Parts: sequence; C-alpha cells; structure tokens
Amino acid sequence: MEFLKNCPNEDLKALADLLVFDKDGKKRWNEKLSGKKSYSEGYPNNLKNAVNDIILELQCYGADTIASAVREIFGKHPGVPYREILIDVCDKKRVNFNKTSSTERIEYHLIQSIIEETLQKASDEDILAIAGELGISLTGEENRDQVIDAILQKSTSPTLYSKMTEIVYSAVVPGVVAGIAGAGVAGVAAQVAARVGLPRLVGLAIPAINAFMWGWLIKDLSGPAYRITVPAVIMIINFRQKRKLV
Repeated sequence: MEFLKNCPNEDLKALADLLVFDKDGKKRWNEKLSGKKSYSEGYPNNLKNAVNDIILELQCYGADTIASAVREIFGKHPGVPYREILIDVCDKKRVNFNKTSSTERIEYHLIQSIIEETLQKASDEDILAIAGELGISLTGEENRDQVIDAILQKSTSPTLYSKMTEIVYSAVVPGVVAGIAGAGVAGVAAQVAARVGLPRLVGLAIPAINAFMWGWLIKDLSGPAYRITVPAVIMIINFRQKRKLV
C-alpha cells in the first residue's frame, strides 16, 4: 500500500476516519490510531506523516483480535498484510478469483462481483437504462442475463472500470465513514456524476449498491471487523484507480 503515501490528504482522512470513528462519530473502543503522535499532529489537514500508522491500524483490524494481541506480546507485527485482508473479504463475499493472481486483479474481481450482484437485484427497467447509458446496442431480443453480461463485458475497459469503482466507493463509504463532508448518498452521487460523466448510471447504481452492501455488512457482526475492512478495501481500490488516472 505504498501508493497511499502519494494520495491527497482528503483520501487519507477518509480512511483514517473509518478506522478511528464509528458511524455515530464516536471513537471505536479498540482503535489505536488516534493515540499515535503522527495522527494527533497531522489530523485533519496533514496526514502524510501518518500513512504508516494508518496502514498498521488497518492491518490490525484485518487480523483476529486475540491473535493480534499474542503477536504483539511476542514482538511480532500485530496485523496482517493488505493482500490477506483483500482475500479474506473476497472469500467472505464468495468472489470467484484466483488467489495466485496479482493484488490488482483480485481487486478487479471484487468490484465486478459487487456490480454483478447489484445488477441481479436491479429491475429490468434499470438494467436496460444502464445498458443505454453505456452505449450498448440492443436488438430487444436479449433476455435479462444477456443484458447483464453485456454490461459486465463493457465494464472491463480500464476507463469504465475506474468509473464503476468510484460508483461502488460512493455508494458504500458515506454510510460507514464518520466525518465525510456532505454525509448523504445523494450528495456524493451528484459529485461523482459531475466527475465521471455518467449521471444516469450513478443515480441508478448507487442506491442499489448501497442497499446491497449494507445488508451484507449488517449480517457480518462477528469475526474480523468486516464493517471496517470491507469499506476500507473498497476505499483503497478506488484510491489506487484514481492515482492511475492522474
């Protein structure tokens, strides 16, 4: 996650807020980041020097709490690598991927899986509208699955994949990160629409993705902190894609 050192402060703050605060804006009982000197001196406007501590905090959330404590007692790194967190999230989501693939390839499969599951839950009218926004030519003879397949195929292009990643990010993050300006999904959707140039697609996709992800997060209250690691992984994927477009 070295690329995080080159991310703008607003991205670092969003990730730090997720790790430190719960959805009510209160500090998480098990967070350690806010006690670090790099955080206290840099928050909220200059978190560049806190990147290593932010990464360590995420790695600790990705590990089992008791196992982390034992590792720390014996002087070992208390967390797990980001790739392990990503794979754990994909396993939890039952994403079809190859564990030997590159980290970015696994991230790609996660985003595609979220988009596909969202499309499966969307209405026929919304699916046709999304296909139209993507410029997909249809004869009218296609069935629902064929249209969904065409949308997924279209979203494999690097440019559209980056846009889809931002849509997923914008659907998930406002509901789980305290301190993000403009707190509502609608406000973020408008901002994304202006940036990625797909206003109709954004308007259709965000509510569906948001509802789907919240339903998933609510069920996962035990084990590793999925309510933190899931949106954190989506954040990191989005941040990586934004860096590629710079």
